[in-house]
Amino acid sequence: MSEAILKAEVAERGLSWHVDSGGLSTYPGSPASEGSVLAAQRDGFDLRGHRSSAFTPERARSCDLILVHSGEHYHRIATWGDDLADKTYLLKHFPEPGDPGPAAWVEDPIGLDLEDYLDTWRELKNTLGRIVADIEIWARERSG
Repeated sequence: MSEAILKAEVAERGLSWHVDSGGLSTYPGSPASEGSVLAAQRDGFDLRGHRSSAFTPERARSCDLILVHSGEHYHRIATWGDDLADKTYLLKHFPEPGDPGPAAWVEDPIGLDLEDYLDTWRELKNTLGRIVADIEIWARERSG
């Protein structure tokens, strides 16, 4: 869901960023969950063609910025090396570094009902819409 929303935000602003997503506990090639597909469809997005991919240390090193949904994700990636910890942020906490705890985590609705997926979709859409400008500033500061 985050990938689709952020890609739309980036396109709307005419930015040339590469946006991709990957899972830390996924079966590569799996389709988006039914709840994700239905939540996105209500907002005009089509996730039916999405397939999951694994997020690995090698893949992480090719990223300029890593946005994660939970402290579990944040801390796991941080164990892969300081170079990755320095560019990994909790989505809802960006642009502040670190993990302030569960209040800054995006709840995973997997296995829950459609209303939970819709809540997560709205939370992601609001958060990503809010932080795109912060990401632009972050990117400018790091590019010189």
